[in-house]
Amino acid sequence: MSKTGRREFLISGASFMAAPLLLSTLTSRVAAGEMQAGWRYCIKCHSLFWPGGGSDKAPCAAGGIHAAAGFIFYLPYNLPGTPKAQSNWRFCDRCFGMFWNGYPDKGRCAAGGAHRVYGFDYVLPHDIAPNANGQDKWRFCESKAMFFDGYPDKGRCPAGAGHVAQGYMFVLPHDLGSSQPGSQQEFRLRTDLRTDGWAPIGGWMEITAKPNGDYTFSGHIHNSGAINIRFTLGAVLASKAEGFAFSVENKRVDGTEVVFGRNRDFDWNQSGNSPAIAKQWADFSKSVLGTKLVASSAVGSGLTSMLKNIAREAYARIPGVGFVDWTVGYTIYEILYGRSIYSPQ
Repeated sequence: MSKTGRREFLISGASFMAAPLLLSTLTSRVAAGEMQAGWRYCIKCHSLFWPGGGSDKAPCAAGGIHAAAGFIFYLPYNLPGTPKAQSNWRFCDRCFGMFWNGYPDKGRCAAGGAHRVYGFDYVLPHDIAPNANGQDKWRFCESKAMFFDGYPDKGRCPAGAGHVAQGYMFVLPHDLGSSQPGSQQEFRLRTDLRTDGWAPIGGWMEITAKPNGDYTFSGHIHNSGAINIRFTLGAVLASKAEGFAFSVENKRVDGTEVVFGRNRDFDWNQSGNSPAIAKQWADFSKSVLGTKLVASSAVGSGLTSMLKNIAREAYARIPGVGFVDWTVGYTIYEILYGRSIYSPQ
């Protein structure tokens, strides 16, 4: 089966016997903010991965970086496991994949060595009836990774050759916002922040939004070094409609050289309403995130150029758009200032 055929299958899905209790429970989790939207299928290695900030540097076992296609998966987290929902599934912050953390052996990571635990404890449904919002054939591989076992081609496992299925048949919830009217009351995306430059700064950021355009952009940066640093953060949510840009520009975090009144942390929480988000909600809620955190001295030609570069990288990870095509018909809209910073001619 061709790669195009696989993508079309994943997008279109199929009509299955409903599991009303499961969907009802999952819908309530979405409204309560206890599910993370945005997990994707990689069409190259067939694994489940997170396309958030930093994934452009996370390796795929099939070479290069992951390539997203198909459904947007919504995964429950930080809930008790049950006989039909297995806990201890974790995010690896090296390959950005999902792996099972239930053994002392942490499996094989595409970045080399073992997977490394970070973030939420995901609780994934298994051995239940699939349906229009729950895709089955997701399996545990001997490398400890989660992969899609729906094709004769078993993708690429970090341990070599194709994935080898074991254990439960997982049924992963997907596209709850688009298929269940009113169920996606909030878009929420949180990611770690690191700089690949010289500056010893890092932290996290979170973007939440609602269908009416209400949004919050919040986060935290810490300076773990000796010198004072001014930093700039750019974040772009790239969708097939528009790019939505957020930023924190030229803020200072102190190093140990400050003796009195030292503040090594910077926190922000910016809220508002964006008609652009409300107008493009269906696409916005399926956005791919790109981020860049740098010392302000490294911004170079300015924040606008920095955001454009982030957008280029993010759009390259959207199936059917690509690195070149994004400049033909896409607008980057800077949310905090209510303005377009790039519009196609």
